[in-house]
Amino acid sequence: VALNEGSVDTVRWSIGGKSIDVFTGLNGEEYVETPDASDGEVGFKLSGVNIGLVFQRELGSDRSWVSLKTTASAASAIGLDLLGVEASGTGVAVALNIGSDGETVIDYSSAPLSVALPNDSGNIDLDFDGANGQLASVKGDFSLSVGNFFHLDGLLGFRTATELLTLADGSVIEARVFTVGGTDLSAFAGIGGPPTVNADAFGLALSDVEFGLMLAVPEAEQPAVNGLSWTALQATAGSVSVVGIPGLTLAVENAAVAINLVNGVPEGEDAADRVLDFAARSFNILTGSESGLTLDMDGAQGELLRVAADITLAIEDFFHVSGSVAFERARADVTLYDTTDQTTATTTVEALTIGGTGLNAFVGLD
Repeated sequence: VALNEGSVDTVRWSIGGKSIDVFTGLNGEEYVETPDASDGEVGFKLSGVNIGLVFQRELGSDRSWVSLKTTASAASAIGLDLLGVEASGTGVAVALNIGSDGETVIDYSSAPLSVALPNDSGNIDLDFDGANGQLASVKGDFSLSVGNFFHLDGLLGFRTATELLTLADGSVIEARVFTVGGTDLSAFAGIGGPPTVNADAFGLALSDVEFGLMLAVPEAEQPAVNGLSWTALQATAGSVSVVGIPGLTLAVENAAVAINLVNGVPEGEDAADRVLDFAARSFNILTGSESGLTLDMDGAQGELLRVAADITLAIEDFFHVSGSVAFERARADVTLYDTTDQTTATTTVEALTIGGTGLNAFVGLD
């Protein structure tokens, strides 16, 4: 079989399953006997599971590889309510392609492998690209509550893999990335929520949220980037509002956030040259939807922090302000004028800009 590095002869075992129930978590052996969390079971019950699993071991060696694709029609928490957590999901999909040596994986990109399901009910195709290295991902439509304080609903995706990334100085590196993404999300943080269930809830409500977060560290044997790490985030929210607090109105619409940072840059080096350049090589983040979210921030801007939104803030009838505002910290080229010899010169600076449009404000009575 083909690996991401060479090829090997293996012995293979494959398992296909359809419409089965699965428990994953702690004390699962007790759950089989009494599926009510009375014996300390903590985890998730997956229902309607279809699974394609392949285990391969190299002939004459202890090296082995596991590849897995599975879907579940529903997932429900077992025993987490004892910890103040409630969680459930639908349309959950899990993908796994790993090797025991932590470096090599099976490359199915040129020769996908079909795992047959029972009773001639179809196949699950394993088609992992070995170039992604060790891969693990989960996506689905989730609902999560922590106590009565935090609630989240929507599509979420989690993924870890090895990827090629481009830096602002043009160099290409191999990095281990972890991503979290979500789309069509609604969230509430406060007391007594969510407000869709309890009209007396008060706190902060968000709707129509989409985000993609990437954390990356370099793979081994890359001295030029050893010690560096990267954080990139793009997020939008249709609305953010304070609910249930009389006299205070805070409404935020069309909010957008962009962050592109590098950490661990040695003294004397320019951090702006070491940020990720998504204009040169875009990056798609698994969000639970089919399309995902694409990071596209231009590395030429250096380290970037940007927030923009339409806001309305009112306190009783005394103070009111509304309009569109934006804050940005990024690298920019500016032209300087020397009044002594009346010459100009262009230089690069780290600039903090604050802008607003359509702003209206009132302070007073009635």
